[in-house]
Amino acid sequence: MDSMTHTHVCIVGSGPSGLTLANELQRYGVPFELIERRTERTVDSKAFALHARSLEVFRRMGVADGLLARGLPVAGMAAWAGKRRVLGGDLRLLDSEFPCVLSIPQADTEAVLLDTLLERGGKVQWGQTLTDVRQDAAQLEVDVRDNDGNTRTIACRWLVGCDGAHSQVRRLINIDWSGDDYDFEFMVADGNIEWSGDLESGHTFLNRQGYVMLFPLPNGRHRIVINVDVGRFSREELSAELVNRILQERGMGDVKFSNPFWLSSTQGRRRIAGSFKSGRVLLAGDAAHVHSPLGGQGLNTGIQDAYQLAWRLAAIRNCVEAEHPLLSAYAQERRQVAQEVLKNTDKLTRLFTARAPLALLVRNYVIPLLSRRRAFNISLAQTASGVGIRLAQPALALRGPVNGKLAGSRLAHASINEFRSAKPVLLGNVIARDGYELVLLLGKPQSQAFYEAKRCLAQLHTTELNRTELNRLPRCSLIVNPVTEPTVAAWPESLAETRYLDATGELLQHYSIDDAGYLLVRPDGYIACGGPLQSAEDLLHNLRTVLHWPSATTFSSHQQYVTPNQLAEV
Repeated sequence: MDSMTHTHVCIVGSGPSGLTLANELQRYGVPFELIERRTERTVDSKAFALHARSLEVFRRMGVADGLLARGLPVAGMAAWAGKRRVLGGDLRLLDSEFPCVLSIPQADTEAVLLDTLLERGGKVQWGQTLTDVRQDAAQLEVDVRDNDGNTRTIACRWLVGCDGAHSQVRRLINIDWSGDDYDFEFMVADGNIEWSGDLESGHTFLNRQGYVMLFPLPNGRHRIVINVDVGRFSREELSAELVNRILQERGMGDVKFSNPFWLSSTQGRRRIAGSFKSGRVLLAGDAAHVHSPLGGQGLNTGIQDAYQLAWRLAAIRNCVEAEHPLLSAYAQERRQVAQEVLKNTDKLTRLFTARAPLALLVRNYVIPLLSRRRAFNISLAQTASGVGIRLAQPALALRGPVNGKLAGSRLAHASINEFRSAKPVLLGNVIARDGYELVLLLGKPQSQAFYEAKRCLAQLHTTELNRTELNRLPRCSLIVNPVTEPTVAAWPESLAETRYLDATGELLQHYSIDDAGYLLVRPDGYIACGGPLQSAEDLLHNLRTVLHWPSATTFSSHQQYVTPNQLAEV
């Protein structure tokens, strides 16, 4: 019998992207239904690498410790052509809390996310298959069928397809799926190996026949990935004996594989959706993009898709329109990131499978020379880990000396101290956890910029006292150095929710702040805009612009200026 339920967001697919989105919506208090055609959680290894930026995201979500307990940190990787190291990767060079790849089977990643969701009161609707989608100006209607043939309809405001490369959501909405397939498959074998080499790092061995990757997994196991021609082996033929035979053929007879607990193969693909948004329907994860598995980018890109979509859906929960700048920005930002990931993983795949003489010359002799440079290795690590991603920001009519290099960059990896307790915390773990946050960095007391910073806080404070229904003022934080600490300590606590000490002054120096400056930080830990602070009015204008505030409602004309006497009273 047909029935109808109502919710705010319908999520299709309970893989890592869907579970990340569900956990964040649960944390923000946004109603959702998460439907999954499978009847139970996955037990397959699948993707196995969580990179630094994903781990930073999971730290902000509160699930990093559970993942670290199950995973194995791997800091070193290298690619070899014979005995020549073609490419190295020392992730200890990363400026991150997590200078490593966390090796962890996807089943364990999903288990941590699912258990966290259940603990927080969320749930998954198992055995539910999407059959149809209808949308109009007001809402969506999503038809679902269970394994017993019962049907129901979910009425919702937004539908998010996290249902993988063969996405039913994408197909029903007729979103273009462009790209092509590689002419080889990736054979994957998880189990034990005997080898006299370095078992703690990841290695890829290259020759004219193809490549073999060895990567450590938790519990003393390893993953082996081998590229083979399409159709050379069927899945039924996969076995430890076959893996060992191919290793022997590739000149790696000293590696002995045994006790397989997961064997699989898949054809390499590179595809991307024509758009990540169509009306009230959005795509994330493999439903929006699939990549070569080399580099382990697909899983991580999908997690970050979902994380960045969640806060946007939470921010516009009261919006009834199908179009909103925050969602348009999601579609643009994440598609640009996916395109860059596609380009980089394709380059790596072509490099590792090269057979042409010129390509082999570049790979085996030119790239090793570049690998000797520290700057090259840092850039490589930042790209692979995701910490170097800079999100393209829309062109906005901002005022004042805005630092254009900050917009779209992640918060710096820096240690600061809580003002009163002196407890050290990481900047990226405490700023903008639940919404936008305005961070004022104060370097010199008694300067004009210092005065403008306090005037801006007073203006925001006065606005908040006079507001009725406006609920979009950002949280305010202060970061001071030892020079400004005594002066700021005397300020009323109402001016800023949190205060931190930059004991060494390195953070202010990193952001090129002398007298005073600001960062407007998005809820995903990326900077929306920032720079030196010269005028309170310019900063308030920039807040209005970035946060889409209606200026007439937010700052009335009699609130444009706050006098020194008013400052003293606040």
